[in-house]
Amino acid sequence: MPQDKPVDKGSAASDSRGASCENGSVAWANDKRGGSTMQVSEDGKSVRLNVEFWFESDGSIRLTSEADPSLRVIIKNDPERPSGHPMLFKRLAQCLRIMGVPEPTA
Repeated sequence: MPQDKPVDKGSAASDSRGASCENGSVAWANDKRGGSTMQVSEDGKSVRLNVEFWFESDGSIRLTSEADPSLRVIIKNDPERPSGHPMLFKRLAQCLRIMGVPEPTA
């Protein structure tokens, strides 16, 4: 597994690898707050992003990240829905179950 490294704000690659999805800024690239950074792997082909997810009373799982506040994902268990992704839903539900937090029952 490749080692991750924070993106250097001063490097030429910082705009293409560390820019915010929302507005192109690099504000979070080297942020030292726990869980709120993005890191590009040394091979430059993947990104590590800390996310938070939880079960909602409407039956969905919500996913967000401090590193990019515009990232808000709704995951549903119904494959017919636009936000439906049953396999991802089940894997995230399993993580919630393992950690002992509220989880979907279906």
